[in-house]
Amino acid sequence: MTFWAILAVIIGVVAGPSFLGELSTRTVGVATALTRPPRRMGPAPADVSRPAAIIDPEVFRADPFLMSDPVAHKYRMFTTQDVSGHVPMWVADDVLGPWTFAGEALPVPPQWASDDFRLWAPEVANIDGLWTLWGSAGVKDTPAVCLYRAIGPSPAGPFVVDSGPPKLCDVSDGGAIDPHMVRDDTGAWWLAFKPNRNVYARRTRIDVVRLDPHGLPTGAVISLIEADEPWMHDLMESPSFVMDPVAKRWWLVFSAGYFSGDATNYRIAAVPCAGPGGPCSSQEIVTLVASNDQGTGPGEQSLFTDVDGSIWMAYNPIAPFIPSGRPLALVRLAFDEAGLPYAARPNQ
Repeated sequence: MTFWAILAVIIGVVAGPSFLGELSTRTVGVATALTRPPRRMGPAPADVSRPAAIIDPEVFRADPFLMSDPVAHKYRMFTTQDVSGHVPMWVADDVLGPWTFAGEALPVPPQWASDDFRLWAPEVANIDGLWTLWGSAGVKDTPAVCLYRAIGPSPAGPFVVDSGPPKLCDVSDGGAIDPHMVRDDTGAWWLAFKPNRNVYARRTRIDVVRLDPHGLPTGAVISLIEADEPWMHDLMESPSFVMDPVAKRWWLVFSAGYFSGDATNYRIAAVPCAGPGGPCSSQEIVTLVASNDQGTGPGEQSLFTDVDGSIWMAYNPIAPFIPSGRPLALVRLAFDEAGLPYAARPNQ
């Protein structure tokens, strides 16, 4: 019997049953307070009408991936192919810039890649000491886009593509895009990606596969979540995993929905998962950023952690009134008292 229960019995004998009932209620309250998770003092939620810091609105930076470079002690950004390179690269001393163009991270594209500006959504990580770049590239003479892997001596590259055919590529099903590397609680690495099935008007989903000690796919591909909600219009993409640092709960962040001019519900959302290998709960979807005054159809996000441990989300608002059309947008990502993720102010 606990101390509180013994005390309640003693006082109940002396003071009578009415006081015993009151004390019992208070005892339950004490126990509940002791087991309740600590209150979080996270950053303030972003203004839903203007949530992000828009960086260099005149500069086109599609599908941005940012990281803290431990070699150069700077922040490094990689973007989708444009006239400046196959994988344009940028550096900054601060997350919010200023950002300076730093050249080409991938001097030579995959030998199977088409020459039509379809090198998309690169991402870089250090997989057990091997600096690794995954990206997607259009396959010659097909509408498919498939994954490639490249390795380099540092986060700055230059990265060299593996020889041989594309990875995880079913050309007849549209191929695969939007690779994302993540390490789970055990130290194992995973690669999440989107089968590019919408090329043939098929419903898309997010898949994941384990990576072996050499950083290459191994074992069966696991399907995590499908674009089966009505608002998604069969389209989801850009997977990114993040763990709530307090609750230790994994979340899969993605872009989904329909985009066409002003009529759009394309947005950034998240679902909780048991881990990078799933399963994920599609019944608990949380919207993070939707269309707002900074642009319709925000998406193509990626997540990274700065040197102070804050989690950030980089994305593109599709903003026809902004000169570049797809500038870099930045918000923080935080978790509320219930453990739900939310977009937080970038300048706090």
